[in-house]
Amino acid sequence: MSCHPGTTSRVMVATSASTSSSQKCVFADRRRQKFSSIGERKRRIRCLSVRGGHCDVDDGYVGGSAVRHPKSVTVKLGESSIKIETQKVGAQANGAVVCTEGETVLYSTVCAARELSADGGWVPLTVNYTERFSAAGKFSGGFKKRDGTLKEGETLKSRIVDRPIRPLIPKGFGYETQILEWVLSYDNERTTDALAICAASAALAVSDVPMKTPVMGCRVGYIDGKFVANPTKSEMEQSRLDLVMAGTKEAVLMIEGFGDFLTTEEMISGIACGQEEIARAAKEIEAWAKEVGKEKMGGDMLIQTPEGIDEKVQALVAEDLKEAMLIPIKKVRGKAIGELRQKAVDALKKDENGENGFDSAQVVQACGRIESAALREAIRTNGRRQDGRKLTHIRPIVAECGVLPRTHGSALFTRGETQCYSVATLGGKSDGQRVDDALEDADDKRFMLHYFFPPSSVGECGRVGGANRREIGHGNLAERALLPIIPNDDDFPFTIKIESTVTESNGSSSMATVCGGCLALQDAGVPIKR
Repeated sequence: MSCHPGTTSRVMVATSASTSSSQKCVFADRRRQKFSSIGERKRRIRCLSVRGGHCDVDDGYVGGSAVRHPKSVTVKLGESSIKIETQKVGAQANGAVVCTEGETVLYSTVCAARELSADGGWVPLTVNYTERFSAAGKFSGGFKKRDGTLKEGETLKSRIVDRPIRPLIPKGFGYETQILEWVLSYDNERTTDALAICAASAALAVSDVPMKTPVMGCRVGYIDGKFVANPTKSEMEQSRLDLVMAGTKEAVLMIEGFGDFLTTEEMISGIACGQEEIARAAKEIEAWAKEVGKEKMGGDMLIQTPEGIDEKVQALVAEDLKEAMLIPIKKVRGKAIGELRQKAVDALKKDENGENGFDSAQVVQACGRIESAALREAIRTNGRRQDGRKLTHIRPIVAECGVLPRTHGSALFTRGETQCYSVATLGGKSDGQRVDDALEDADDKRFMLHYFFPPSSVGECGRVGGANRREIGHGNLAERALLPIIPNDDDFPFTIKIESTVTESNGSSSMATVCGGCLALQDAGVPIKR
């Protein structure tokens, strides 16, 4: 038996070998008959052809039904409607949805491993967002035509999805969880990052993977003095703000974007505009998921904190940990805390028979809870941070320009124990980076920032090679911060590249990159806007 789609009704039809190719038949009746062996089913399909012929098929089929009963919901974000559908594709995933906005279609799945892969101290979540060239009716450039390794834009959108989703998976869920997303169709009306957040959240909501509450994503623009939720790409060309945010029905979870020197009051109003749309949509998704979603994995799937472990660790090292947490020098502080953690592990570890104690990871996690509580208490009661600073004080800053003699522009920026080399290089238009994007038109990038975070910056040995996700994300953050001060092509027709190498890190190396990059631009003679 062979099957092919009908030309008009879009239902499956069958043709037998004895029936001519023009005799298309539709399913008219299906009967199942049990055989003697348990679990085996016999299917008889009476196929009535358009011309009156018929075939009787017995294929011994024992699998699941190909007939699906999809469930869908439509939510509004701004002036756009998003249709979210489940139970039609991806039935073997823990959760799967197809999100449609206009003619943009995004397919999202959630799968969880069957065995524990983490000790409960962190969430083993991975997000991969992929854009298919075929979604926009295009071929990829270059020799290879198969879509493959994630491009920089896909990595950035994967991180955008990861950030608001990760805190919604309960602590203690130690099963590796993977969210995969594909853009299968693209209408070039709206960008897909906010839609990807909505799709991933919906797939997680209808799955059996535990989730605290659904999250939705929304883009906010500031056009002609008004905030616009979920604007089109043409509207965004006139916007002074490009804000992507995510939140639940109750609160904001993530904010990312850049603006043209908006005031604090304007930014707060923009966030409020987006959160209003998000809260309404999140409530609708929550109600829909309760109706059509799977039953969530029970509390027995979560790794529980062993009874009495916090009290025992508290009695053993709590006071020493509180003192160690306030040592101002990072390296000295880290060594002291490590020794105290090891002391607790040695004292409370299980015996040779694996009994009468705790796993090392459980003891370390208990120490972490004590450290966090001690730091919060010091801030609340004394108004002091780890290095002794008050809440309103900044670390000492030293900035030097022209530190590298053969570069076009250079700077060494130091803030406390965070430091970076920044180098600016100028080139012609031919030195621009050609961006072959799956969904957008190919373009030449004339300003770029590359961020390097070697393991030596934190005194460790580690992997060295191509840019990892963190380096791509932090580099993009700094690049977007500097973009508003880069002169127009007409005023300064050169390609500009900034390289930032972090030499020391004790917090906010990306913002040190922004500061050092600005200095390097000026050292290179770039006429920054302000």
